[in-house]
Amino acid sequence: MSLFSISFMLSGLCASASEGLSDVLSSGISQEISAGGTESGGILAVQYLFYFLIIILGIVFLTLFRRRVSRGLTCAAVKEKCLTLKKLLEETLDSSGRKKKKSVKNPARVAILRSAAEEAMWSASRLVDERRNLLFDGITENLDQIANLFAAAEGTFASEEETEKIVREALEKTEAVLAKIEAAMPESKELDK
Repeated sequence: MSLFSISFMLSGLCASASEGLSDVLSSGISQEISAGGTESGGILAVQYLFYFLIIILGIVFLTLFRRRVSRGLTCAAVKEKCLTLKKLLEETLDSSGRKKKKSVKNPARVAILRSAAEEAMWSASRLVDERRNLLFDGITENLDQIANLFAAAEGTFASEEETEKIVREALEKTEAVLAKIEAAMPESKELDK
């Protein structure tokens, strides 16, 4: 069960429970008023208690979600995403003429390469923002340049040679990024301590 479906079910449950509580309380208030009484403070307290419980459940849910998202935020995770990008780039260059699916001619392949570069860039960016690891700031900029190369290739009707040139340039930049990550990893381990 995905996190989105759980949150969707939780919001639906809260909405239906709130609606049911409102119906019960409004019918109770209308019976009290028709009997000559006034609106009781107890009913209002029950409503506030219900909404307080919904807020507490939401805070607990968001805390668990945040902990789950930030768990994989390490230098090694960024390196792994860069290695995946490098592997995809090498596969694309190796199969330029043979397989249409992994070829430079295939626009879907260029989109996959761009997606991998953006994923690595966003991981490095989160590492800079959340962990205050400024060593990865230059790496983030380099990965952004790689993603922009593929964005340019996607938006134009470039020839196969031009696209292959872009892929080779991206591979060179990715190898340079990996070298920077290797140099920054011992320093970032010291910062984490």
